[in-house]
Amino acid sequence: MRCSGIVTVSMERLEKGASAWSVAAREDTVAVEEALEVVVVLVDGESVLSHVFMRTPGHDEELVLGWLWSEGIIKFPREVLEIGQIKECHIRVVLSLEHPIQWDRIKRSVVGSSSCGICGTKNLTALRYLPFEPIRGVEWSVDPDILVGGITVLNDEKSLFSKTGGIHGGALMTRKGKVSLIREDVGRHNVVDKLVGWGVEKRRRGEGQWPFELLMVSSRLSFDLVQKCIAAQIPVLIGLGAASSQAVKLSTDYGVTLVGFTKRTKFNVYSHFERIDISG
Repeated sequence: MRCSGIVTVSMERLEKGASAWSVAAREDTVAVEEALEVVVVLVDGESVLSHVFMRTPGHDEELVLGWLWSEGIIKFPREVLEIGQIKECHIRVVLSLEHPIQWDRIKRSVVGSSSCGICGTKNLTALRYLPFEPIRGVEWSVDPDILVGGITVLNDEKSLFSKTGGIHGGALMTRKGKVSLIREDVGRHNVVDKLVGWGVEKRRRGEGQWPFELLMVSSRLSFDLVQKCIAAQIPVLIGLGAASSQAVKLSTDYGVTLVGFTKRTKFNVYSHFERIDISG
């Protein structure tokens, strides 16, 4: 297992010259993608769920906590009694659930790829069912310059991306522009789970309030990212890329302000424009 998020590999570089292609042996730095197996056990010892993530190593417990929260498996941070690595690339979680849960809705295929946050869902009914409340009661708005400045910070801090070109980045930010946390991973949904899991762990330790106001991602805006924002009650989701039709619909229905194609001087607001303050 690689402890770093990057690794050097050998490759052949092809370049087209004036009359022909040339080949040269080179080395390249690529993002690490490795499997992480998670076993979820109830406090009485019953093993209820096993899942394999494809992820970039680092902040693995945050990844698992964020996934448990985003899936609705846990509703309170205190439901996680234990979480830890039992051997290399294996994490065991012990839960004491305080609410009923539909395990058939959650159980999916064995492997969750780094490119898909909802792959393996058993049917369309399970996909459409969200065990979360819409986001309501947000009485603040955010200055457009905060959104643009936040994306600039995210680009500047994406250290693994700058080395590999193959990593997604994400950041939690306050509406005043303070960046609370940055995470990176080969999977865009893994990035969000790591950020949400950080907040879950803070609550488990009794360290302050739920720390979510704005979430920035370097990727496109898909259904699964909006779902994770709803689960974590994050009112504003900002992305560098495009929004999908389902992301727009879900954000509209569940109270998420969805901002896409964010650049230094412009961006698109697809839902809940009332949270953008253009008064100057």
